[in-house]
Amino acid sequence: MEPHRSRVPEPEEIRRCLFVRALEETDGAGERWTLPERSAATKAVLAGAETGLEFVRARTAVVGPKLKGPLATGFASVGKTRGGLPSWLGPAVAAGAFAVGWFTHDLGSEGKVSLLAFPLLGLILWNLAVVGAALLSLKRKRKLPELPGWMLSKPAVTGDA
Repeated sequence: MEPHRSRVPEPEEIRRCLFVRALEETDGAGERWTLPERSAATKAVLAGAETGLEFVRARTAVVGPKLKGPLATGFASVGKTRGGLPSWLGPAVAAGAFAVGWFTHDLGSEGKVSLLAFPLLGLILWNLAVVGAALLSLKRKRKLPELPGWMLSKPAVTGDA
């Protein structure tokens, strides 16, 4: 069964849902978020949820605005910070590589680069392999990620959450 694109959650939404789950798992005694509030949030969204994913999304949407203090700040900041490398790093590395290549083009005993040198041949073959692998990956048809079965089935409650 091919899932609809609208059913696949965004990374920021997944992070928010995981924040709420981590909060519940680390606060088993209900000191930060009381057990009656958890139960009320579960009951409020259970009837309208058709799948487990819809249930988790709706419960996170109900719980998030009700958090107070540092938990509210933490919930609001989830997904705001950008991970990964800075956007300027790629062009800077490319410009640096070009500059190094420009100023070292006279390597070799006669001031010329020998194309038959073994290290250079290895480098050229490696680059061709990487480019070939990149071109092959572009030709593949990409499939949407499969959602776990629990996200597609109707949620069932066995006790207070």
